[in-house]
Amino acid sequence: MGTSCQLSFNLGEKSLIHTEYLTKLRNLCEKYGRSPTDIVLEVLENIPPYFDELIISFIKEAKEIGFQIALDDYGTEYNTWERLNILLPYLSWIKLDKKYAKMLTDIDTQNEIRGVVHLAHKY
Repeated sequence: MGTSCQLSFNLGEKSLIHTEYLTKLRNLCEKYGRSPTDIVLEVLENIPPYFDELIISFIKEAKEIGFQIALDDYGTEYNTWERLNILLPYLSWIKLDKKYAKMLTDIDTQNEIRGVVHLAHKY
């Protein structure tokens, strides 16, 4: 009986523009007997918004293969409410930045988290 293990990989600009990145990941999954559904590809917070179309194209292809997609550190750098609205239909996960955990007693933070969760449930 095999064990299940989920792995996460960060997606930076170089990953997105490397045309063979997903092919190599898929080949590694096959080589090591792993399912792409065990892999979470995390869109980093420092990727500028002008990459959003490329991100969406990459995510669509990755999801067709079976990979899961996360938005890393929502609420920091470029991972804002606006980007969340653009990428949310394509995401499997939203990872909140640790600043939210530290501020959970703050009513404004609670309301923002509720808004993110509410929006996520629409998809």
